[in-house]
Amino acid sequence: MVHNSGMTRPRTADRALPRDIAELRELGARQPDLAAAAALHVELAMLVRRVESRLTTPTLDVPTELLQARLARRACRWPQPASSPSTGPRSGC
Repeated sequence: MVHNSGMTRPRTADRALPRDIAELRELGARQPDLAAAAALHVELAMLVRRVESRLTTPTLDVPTELLQARLARRACRWPQPASSPSTGPRSGC
C-alpha cells in the first residue's frame, strides 16, 4: 500500500462531533459544576465507540431469562461436591 502524502486525515478537532458528544461539551461549558462529569462521560462515550469499531463479533440481544436457563443447565453438568453437614444436600440439579 502506498501512502499518499498529499492526502492527510482531518484532525479530530476538524471533524464534526457526534451530537451526544457536542451536547455534553456544551453542558460542561454552560454549567461548570457539571464540567468534570460531562468530560468523564465524553471520554467514556469515545472509548466505547473506539472499542465497538474494533470488534468483529456483533453483539447479541439475548433475553436474561434465556441466559439464566442455559447457565443453570450447564451448572447441573458439572460434578457436584459432596454435601456437608452444615449445607445439607445440594438441590436443583
